[in-house]
Amino acid sequence: MKSILFFFAICLTVVGYSQNNKIAPLLVRVMNNNKQPIAFDKIIFKGRTNKKTIIGVTGVNGAFNTSLPVGDIYDVEIDAIGEQLEYNSIEIPTIPGNAEYGVMELFILYDMPEVFTLSNLQFETGKSTIKSTSYASLNQLAEFLIRKKTQKILIAGHTDNVGDPAANNMLSLDRAESVKKYLINKGVPIELLKAKGYGDTKPIADNSEEAGRAINRRTEIHVVK
Repeated sequence: MKSILFFFAICLTVVGYSQNNKIAPLLVRVMNNNKQPIAFDKIIFKGRTNKKTIIGVTGVNGAFNTSLPVGDIYDVEIDAIGEQLEYNSIEIPTIPGNAEYGVMELFILYDMPEVFTLSNLQFETGKSTIKSTSYASLNQLAEFLIRKKTQKILIAGHTDNVGDPAANNMLSLDRAESVKKYLINKGVPIELLKAKGYGDTKPIADNSEEAGRAINRRTEIHVVK
């Protein structure tokens, strides 16, 4: 699933020159809103016309070098917890004659949301067994945590208010523990993970309607800072 990230800024400045008028070289810097570099972030550029996908990962300094083919608009996405965040777009127009693109410095400024809902995560009804259709989303989450190296998370399980509250508490915890076990099996260090079940105590929608109950049956990922 893709989520839209509302706080963003992109700035392009020329810092050098290319030897090829068919590509635009980029120095990409990723920072939070306090201007601190964000290490090990995966940034994805998707060409709208050429359908090319270019991926870069920031180093410990929050930067990486890449290049984009000219003559297209690229949607910029940030690979986040279990999903990709739509960030912004940049246009790299074709330049005439023998003109060459300068090396452009691209600043990506954002703060990662502290809570994510794994909307693609599904369990067998009344059980903590993860459905196979959820594996792709969990695999992406595992890749994110392994790449980030030290990012800790809380896996929070929630239910609707149907049934016995004690049973709901146990089910929500069991489901959170199932996610934790899956991530550990994928190579995520156990010390980065904590699981907790809240049962029906933290609804975010109206439990009197099925649509609301479906929203309340959720698994959240809380970023631990």
